[in-house]
Amino acid sequence: MPAKDTISKHLLKRIVVDLAVHEILERLHRLTQDSPQRFRDDLLMLEVLSTSRDLQDHLRWEEEMLRVEIGKLPSYGIGLQDGILRGIEQGVGRGAHAGALEMLTRLLEHRIGPLDDATRVRLADTSTAQLMEMSERVPTAVTIDDVMA
Repeated sequence: MPAKDTISKHLLKRIVVDLAVHEILERLHRLTQDSPQRFRDDLLMLEVLSTSRDLQDHLRWEEEMLRVEIGKLPSYGIGLQDGILRGIEQGVGRGAHAGALEMLTRLLEHRIGPLDDATRVRLADTSTAQLMEMSERVPTAVTIDDVMA
């Protein structure tokens, strides 16, 4: 009978701790729902504190449950999709800029000769639209100033 009581007390303690950790994470999530970064920061602090209280397993399980719950939300999918689309747009924009910069650099070097570092930096800091406008002036250019004007 004493062994059974010890097991029952241990299970009861585990259930109470699980419920407490769950409640803490639920409140933390509600308080920081407008700031995912703050939630991650606070969660990290909670993880550090859990190591001194032997609560890592409880916290890990609750974190996993929260992660699944958040991942199931429609807004999570919408936010993820928006983020992917923005990333693609930025990548395409950077690729277009790099292509326009490369083409203008080659045209200038063919027409005028090697470019100095200052000119290369200036071209790199120029918008894609401006690079395209400059490239239209290359055929009649005699100097770099004719193109950069």
